[in-house]
Amino acid sequence: MKKSNKTVAISPYVITPKNFVLDRNDWLDQRKEETLEPDIPVIDPHVHLYDEPGNFHYLYEQARKDLDSGHNVVATVFVECRSFYRADGPDEMKPVGETEFANGIAAMAASGRYGKARLNAAIIGRTSLLLGAAVEKVMEAHLRAAPDRFRGIRHSAGFVQGQHNHLETPGHKNFAGMMADTRYREGFSKIKPLGLIYEGGCHFTQLLEFRDLARAFPDTTMVLNHFGTPAPNGPYAGKRAGKCAALRATRCGYSVRGSGPRNA
Repeated sequence: MKKSNKTVAISPYVITPKNFVLDRNDWLDQRKEETLEPDIPVIDPHVHLYDEPGNFHYLYEQARKDLDSGHNVVATVFVECRSFYRADGPDEMKPVGETEFANGIAAMAASGRYGKARLNAAIIGRTSLLLGAAVEKVMEAHLRAAPDRFRGIRHSAGFVQGQHNHLETPGHKNFAGMMADTRYREGFSKIKPLGLIYEGGCHFTQLLEFRDLARAFPDTTMVLNHFGTPAPNGPYAGKRAGKCAALRATRCGYSVRGSGPRNA
């Protein structure tokens, strides 16, 4: 991806929709590489689909081009990206619209008419764990929307003081120490009983908080997206190694560049 030429007043270690664009095939096409081991079956565990103003347009047509680029991709996992929320109804239920959308795309893929890859074979949705015990009804609504494919929820807890936060759940502002908040943990406790997993995004400065959450819920499968978003620049240059080492001491799944569920 190529950064936009537009000047944005933003921290060097926080990414928002304003400082990068997605549809840059002119840049991507500058270099062609041979596919290594093209016969190995691949499941892409972290894929977003959306249609937003500006350059945020990546739907089935664009995904198919990437899936057919040489690798033997047999399936993908859809991970929430605040796409196609319901326009009406209670705020807490609006994210269920994204699961309905993702499940519809999955049904198209399952028909086999668009190739062998089963797009959105599994779905990770969004809800706010700050709803506490009330989040259970939202998770159940996600399950009803995609009973054969819904696998878990992601409520990213990323927080940087004084900065725009693109990881926030609409209607619920992130704050320092959120993963230790009693409401967040009460909501978190509803994940495992429903047979679901937790995916979490946070900044690398919060890795110890993520570790503490994992220790508090040892039976819940947790996936840390993007390795905790390491940033070797700005005021944090060289300061993340200790926290990464501490995180390795606990059980969780990791993700690299958005790669998804993998138990460690």
